[in-house]
Amino acid sequence: MGKFAKYIPLPNKAIYWGIVATLAVIMWGIPRVIDVARIYDNFLSTVIVSVGAVTISVGIGALAAYALARYTGIAGIVILLAAIAFRSMPRMGYILPYFQVGQAIGIHDTHFLLIIVLVAVNQPFTIWMLRAFFLSVPREIEEAAMVDGASRLKAFVKVVVPVVWPGIVATSLFTLLVVYHEFILIRILTQSNQTLTVAMAQFIGGVSVPGSIPRQSAAAVIFVIPLIIVVLIFQKQFVKGIGDGAVKG
Repeated sequence: MGKFAKYIPLPNKAIYWGIVATLAVIMWGIPRVIDVARIYDNFLSTVIVSVGAVTISVGIGALAAYALARYTGIAGIVILLAAIAFRSMPRMGYILPYFQVGQAIGIHDTHFLLIIVLVAVNQPFTIWMLRAFFLSVPREIEEAAMVDGASRLKAFVKVVVPVVWPGIVATSLFTLLVVYHEFILIRILTQSNQTLTVAMAQFIGGVSVPGSIPRQSAAAVIFVIPLIIVVLIFQKQFVKGIGDGAVKG
């Protein structure tokens, strides 16, 4: 349906949102019809955390990166250096404060806490990467839109974002990979809402028992398939975004 959306006499946005809603209903309904394994819950947690973290991180990062790309003062450089310094800190340097705050406000062991923490950890990466794409967009494009009556935000959404859309997709995929493979933060901050990366630790390593190899193989396949699907869907935008960054950066 998504592949042939342009040939269907319906608005493309309605088709895409319908596809997303259908997939959500299917994933929600499968455990109520079929007796699924425990790892299915880990798969749903992975989808919720990954989609939430990537959407919020790229959304906030795009606005911040655009502002830092257009602002040339010394404060912008200080913010960028502070962001990369925070990103360079070891995980154990700030995981305990997150754990204590999560317990204090009652959101420990929830998807919400995982999403907030992963957004905070990966925000510097998205800002730095998106800023490089926004720097490649001439100021005259958005200035022309503002002369025609558009506000700064409208010029950003309607003019700048379509130009750097491949770069946004590439940044989203890289952020997804980082979030998808996160282990130590999720292992400590949650017990019942663990993602596939943490769940696979029970199948890999340790003493082998009879029948463990098929479970390990099945877990590895389940872990890889979602990433393959996402990359195949956004392959063209990803390649174009990487190519634009290589040429202009």
